[in-house]
Amino acid sequence: GNVVIDGALKGSLKKSLFKGKIQTLQGALLLDGDFDKRGDPGLGFKGVANTNNFKLGTLLGKNELLGETSFNIEVDGVKTGRIIEAKLKGSVDYLDLKGYRYNDIVANFEVNPTEFNGSLAIGDENMSVSLDGLAKLQGVN
Repeated sequence: GNVVIDGALKGSLKKSLFKGKIQTLQGALLLDGDFDKRGDPGLGFKGVANTNNFKLGTLLGKNELLGETSFNIEVDGVKTGRIIEAKLKGSVDYLDLKGYRYNDIVANFEVNPTEFNGSLAIGDENMSVSLDGLAKLQGVN
């Protein structure tokens, strides 16, 4: 389908700022963030993304698994070559999964090449879950 981008992009090759909306048939994604060059070949990124009533399942071609979602997510990270280190913090008002709408999801994660650390809480009326954990990641030797 069509994608319409409406916003402002300012900056240089070393640092760029974007604020705007990406509109698809599945819904709109509002973005406010920046990218900056960090070393060679590093790329830093920081910003906020939010959406309401976004048809995630349709976008991914997974309608039987996923439906709509509404969220507000902050991300701060850096990509160097194939390595990504990032912090993600956000709230998901709801996420439709396998025909059920899960409400009030809060996530706070940090990921780097050796570990995944974070928390996830779901405050849905039919399920209350709070997870905190650290996973050590081991690559292929």
